[in-house]
Amino acid sequence: MSLHILCYVARFDASAMASIDQDIERTLARSRRLNRMNGVTGAMILTDTAVVQWLEGDEASVVDTFACASADPRLAQLRQVLRGPAAERLFAPSWMYFVDARSDSRAGLAPEIAALAADAEGATPAMVRAAMQAAAKRLHACAATRAAMLV
Repeated sequence: MSLHILCYVARFDASAMASIDQDIERTLARSRRLNRMNGVTGAMILTDTAVVQWLEGDEASVVDTFACASADPRLAQLRQVLRGPAAERLFAPSWMYFVDARSDSRAGLAPEIAALAADAEGATPAMVRAAMQAAAKRLHACAATRAAMLV
């Protein structure tokens, strides 16, 4: 199996949702369940107006996951920022790592994630890669906690 990544940015409109936090929890639970079945790992960064999602796995699985996201009525103007082969997974320990980068949750974020959150719709491949590497570093720093929770 050849490892591929696909990262996209999409406009996100929360105005039609009764409870954005509950909707996020449902979306993450569904994503994690499907990703586990399809061997996809990755991360999602949510800003006030956009979603940045990083997917990694075999090419067919990440393309299929992107197709599902493309059909989501909450997302608009989906734009692939990165796509291609990868040497290793950034988010191997997580079916879908979540970073809340909305303006009321930005305190303590890595500067690379904060920069992406401030201009997600204008994201460049370099911005996205730097933010996702910072998110992965944060995830890997929690290894002891993750291991303890699985006991």
